[in-house]
Amino acid sequence: MLPIHIIGAGGLGREISAALTHTRLKEKFTLRGFIDDNLAPADVINGIPIQGGIDWLMKQKNLTLFIAIGNNSIRQSIITKLSQNNFNFPTLIHPEASIHDDFFIQIGKGSYIAQATVLTTNIHIGRHTLILPCCSISHDTTIGDCCTLMPDVRITSGATIGNNVHIGPGTIIAKNTTIPSNTTIPPSAIIT
Repeated sequence: MLPIHIIGAGGLGREISAALTHTRLKEKFTLRGFIDDNLAPADVINGIPIQGGIDWLMKQKNLTLFIAIGNNSIRQSIITKLSQNNFNFPTLIHPEASIHDDFFIQIGKGSYIAQATVLTTNIHIGRHTLILPCCSISHDTTIGDCCTLMPDVRITSGATIGNNVHIGPGTIIAKNTTIPSNTTIPPSAIIT
């Protein structure tokens, strides 16, 4: 089993830690602790110790990390800060996500595919992108780096999503739509 630390002990970090308790992920990873600047190393969140903050992390080497920060800008700044160190960022796919076509779906390092999400075929997802529960992404869709798709986002097919895009819950994006980088889409939007 590979030791892993989660950056961020907030709601998303706790969701990721809960996903890591699934039997098939427990066979791959063992959670060592949270990294969080806003908590003391003596703190324990949901039974998981706080190891330290980013300054503590910068003194470590060869760790496996997952960045569980929902704010794209903050997540990107952490990625930039950590880029000089030799850290490993695995892709986490919840065992109860539905990946229809392993061969023609690419998911970048450090990304997360949550439970009850459906990915069909010919999909490219960039690095450090968060696809939260119950999303549906159909064929010929490209999603950039450091994006967040909140729960229940539906992309019908052929969409191109730039980098650092935040898509609110319940949003529907119709085919052949381009969403520019650094865009925030409000909840329940319908984009055609």
